[in-house]
Amino acid sequence: MSPVLRAPLGRVMRWHRPLMLMVASMLLLVVVSVAGLAFDDRVLLGAPVWLKPFKFAVSMAVYGTTLAWMLSLPHRGRRWTSGLATVFAVAGFVDTAIVAIQAARGTFSHFNKSTASAERVMQVIFGNGVLCIMLANLALAIILAVQRVHADRAMSRAIHTGLGLAVLGMALGFLIPAQGTAQTALTTGGERVLLSSGHSVGVPDGGPGLPLTQWSTTGGDLRIPHFVGLHGLQFMLIAALLLAALAARHPLLRDDRLRARLIGVAATSYTGLIALLIWQALRAQPLVRPDALTLAAAALLAALTTLAAVAVLKAGRVSDGNPLRLNRPTSTAAEWADLPYGSQAGSPGGPDGDRGRGHPAAAWKAAGRSTDPWSWGAQPPGAVRSRTLRSSGEDRADISGRTRRSTRCRPGGRGPGHADASRWRRPRRRVLLHPAGDADDAGPLGPGLSLTAGGALAASRYVTPAMG
Repeated sequence: MSPVLRAPLGRVMRWHRPLMLMVASMLLLVVVSVAGLAFDDRVLLGAPVWLKPFKFAVSMAVYGTTLAWMLSLPHRGRRWTSGLATVFAVAGFVDTAIVAIQAARGTFSHFNKSTASAERVMQVIFGNGVLCIMLANLALAIILAVQRVHADRAMSRAIHTGLGLAVLGMALGFLIPAQGTAQTALTTGGERVLLSSGHSVGVPDGGPGLPLTQWSTTGGDLRIPHFVGLHGLQFMLIAALLLAALAARHPLLRDDRLRARLIGVAATSYTGLIALLIWQALRAQPLVRPDALTLAAAALLAALTTLAAVAVLKAGRVSDGNPLRLNRPTSTAAEWADLPYGSQAGSPGGPDGDRGRGHPAAAWKAAGRSTDPWSWGAQPPGAVRSRTLRSSGEDRADISGRTRRSTRCRPGGRGPGHADASRWRRPRRRVLLHPAGDADDAGPLGPGLSLTAGGALAASRYVTPAMG
């Protein structure tokens, strides 16, 4: 194997072991299902019998990989999250195995009310497995929601909101049997089986459907909002990665606070989309044939999303143009030199060296600000403001790799409350190192998974003088 691929693959294989074993089994089932679709022509409720195992395997493989990556990030409560992920892996494997076994037998894995003892046992196991999957994800979402799990604020918010959307999507799976009606269907062997419910609204299951997904084209289908919500986690992470990549070309997006606000807008809009799809399905309306009312609601949702995003970007431009806004992330040493006061003595671009002599405290007064920078939450450029990173497991280190303790700089050595801001110490150049990786590996996906412009941005974001 190429050395370029060996290192990232080795890191991936060190992720949460039960989840990765579950993912490997799902990938194997994908291969088996594709073979079944090619060589097994049996049909169940109008769809190939191996289509459902194929969809379940792909979905579980994607979700399990995403969850394993998230748990590789430094966070508190690792013992709890690891145990919950193991519950998810076992329950997901068992439920998907039941779907595959029932497909091979040519019968139903969902809503099967057959009186045969084997069928009843499988239904009990399957139902409890679904409940375990949802509760494990709910607990994971709660544990990770109270902490910052990624150095990039936008990615951390994408993880929080994505897990919430995924739990919502799983909960929608319980709406399907609640609203469905009982019906009788035939197995591939011609046996009549009573089904306690169905996923279609206004029409019986088994009618015309979209290619691959088999979502109904003649009535409502509650599998659509269930699917969209379930994979909201992947959508939010992709959105965060796209914003990080765009930040390489658009300086405004280099502020991870602004990108985090945009992720919040995207999550709110995505929740509105799920609500719209539920409303459409419950009115027995096919996804591909929305009426005027549905189109109007979709247009309103799109307009509100656009207005919210524009408002966030405009607010970012206003603050970005403020010469006293000093907490904006910088990506290069040259950009630090271009900051306000960058040409002044004592700043990173100034001529007076490490002791930071002659910093123009008068500029603070001219701007109507207190000369005490601690009183309004900012510092002159080049000052080091410490931040405790124990919660995220990150260490501050200088470029040589030697770990150092980050201490708060004080003006003139006389405490943070002193009004003389002329003797701020020039900071060391530092980089945030992940305990399991190198500095060059720090990208939006974490150590070892930098992606093109996004990875370069994330790496350069932290190889600059630290602002806290």
